[in-house]
Amino acid sequence: AIHNALRKLREDTDADNACATFIETHAMHVCRGRYPQLLVEEWEKWDERCGSENDHVGIFPEDQLYTIFVYSDGGCDLEQFTFASFDEVRSMLLQVCLGLAVAEEACKFEHRDLHWGNLLLKRGGTMKRCSTTGVSTEYTLRGVDILAETGGLDVQIIDFTLSRLETSGGFVAFCDLAEDPELFQGPKHDAQAETYRRMNKATRGAWASFAPRTNVWWIYYLATMIIDHKIDAFTCTSQQKHDLKSFRKSIMKYENASDVVWDEFFKDTWRVL
Repeated sequence: AIHNALRKLREDTDADNACATFIETHAMHVCRGRYPQLLVEEWEKWDERCGSENDHVGIFPEDQLYTIFVYSDGGCDLEQFTFASFDEVRSMLLQVCLGLAVAEEACKFEHRDLHWGNLLLKRGGTMKRCSTTGVSTEYTLRGVDILAETGGLDVQIIDFTLSRLETSGGFVAFCDLAEDPELFQGPKHDAQAETYRRMNKATRGAWASFAPRTNVWWIYYLATMIIDHKIDAFTCTSQQKHDLKSFRKSIMKYENASDVVWDEFFKDTWRVL
């Protein structure tokens, strides 16, 4: 249900809310049995290159059920990605905010697990169009067409395992995180663990309810990860560092992703068509 609803945001460009920020899904299959050898080999290559926190897929029994999602290549995850400029950082944050804002409005969407492994980035993507000031992407939010400057950076959100949304028929798809108390017991001062605890507070433990502030906390998390782990890898002025830290601080006052889009940090990075 979640993948189908998000796919409509990409495909129905005439809708009141549309964007291409969520990964393009080509197919979904429910399978039974052991992993095919080809998939095992590909998993092992990825594990050797990046390091997986999951069990080896070869352990699954013959009656194992699993789902295969066929996605477009969204690029490199944020954890492994190296920014070339401050403008790329701001572009990434803007695209995340706009994508979440569109999904909030269209289907009361919350991602609920937008850590830096679930955000893919790629330069020179195909979802762009030329504008007079650079490379840009179009969004439609509440019936208003928006052009956002990206500098040629494509941002794709993935992994909706913990996500929540409502379909057009009124069905609420969600994961009851109350059944996984260990999720909220991570180390103190760890950005990801703290975000889960903030989500728990924002939802008051009612995981079927719509609490868009959870999206705000994941935007806050992303800004934190940039400041703590990425900002020294590229040329960045002291003013730009100050602006990013001020943005992170201001995020805390917002209730949803749409509010964050209007922050001064994004001034002159998007316009109404």
